[in-house]
Amino acid sequence: MIENRDGTEVAGAVLVVTGEGSVNVIGNQGKDVYLYNTYTTYKLTVRKQASNAPYTGSTYQIAVKKGDSYVQADGSMNSKVHYFDITANGSLTIPVQQSGTYEVFEKNENISENNFYELVTTYKVGDGEAASTHPSIEFNDTNTSYDVTVINTYTRKTTKGYIDLTKTISGDVTDEDLKGLTFTVKDSDGKTVATLKLGEDFEKVPNSGEGTKGTYKLKDSKLIEVADSSKTYTVVESMHTLDGFDVTVTNKIGSGSETAGETATVAGASTDSTKPTEVAFENNYKKKVTKGYIDLTKTISGDVTQEDLDKL
Repeated sequence: MIENRDGTEVAGAVLVVTGEGSVNVIGNQGKDVYLYNTYTTYKLTVRKQASNAPYTGSTYQIAVKKGDSYVQADGSMNSKVHYFDITANGSLTIPVQQSGTYEVFEKNENISENNFYELVTTYKVGDGEAASTHPSIEFNDTNTSYDVTVINTYTRKTTKGYIDLTKTISGDVTDEDLKGLTFTVKDSDGKTVATLKLGEDFEKVPNSGEGTKGTYKLKDSKLIEVADSSKTYTVVESMHTLDGFDVTVTNKIGSGSETAGETATVAGASTDSTKPTEVAFENNYKKKVTKGYIDLTKTISGDVTQEDLDKL
């Protein structure tokens, strides 16, 4: 026995008939047959997750496709694509009127709205594993509801940066005195990027000064390369104090102002290795001056008078 479904349509719902099948009737015996009509609205819940998104309050667009047709706002089908708006970490319920296999996808997937971020879009059905492929879900008499999560994972792009370092020295010091002078470069997370010693990693600029005096630059192979040009870096000088000398340390970033102290802060490094961010340190050494004391005595012999001695 099969039910005639003419006139049974209900907008926004799908009819599921149970009880249909063959019935054995013996002779004139009657038999009751029960058919049950269940109207089911297929329901698709879409959730949105955005991890490390560059903007808050962003709106994303989701489409649901069956073959060459798209689910519209009222759940009907049309060949014209329709996008449902959803906010980050929000959810929406999309009515589906027809059974069949559907595909869920996001407009502009894998395209970040911020050029400084990379975007990876993945999809997850229920508690399943996230995948980069569009989820395929089948609505039928058994499967009437699905929960699909669209996940956007943003990663900030990193560009290498370059820092150059020079050291200028004045004062009566020797190469031996300063060979251990050290520079330590750290990123904003406290990770050491480079450690450089004056006596190993620098070379003196010709004609910049006599003896130890003058300017020292990094050897060509020692240019400081940092992984993320957008980070802040510190350059700290150490092992520069000497017994018997007072030292004044100043530093300067590029064409900026001179600053007192052993720590230079670089707020972002140049991305051009031929034009690195310049960090210049200068040390002025002066010998310490200490007081001295002299005692004096006078011994006299001969026939002189006190008057004569008073004239000394």
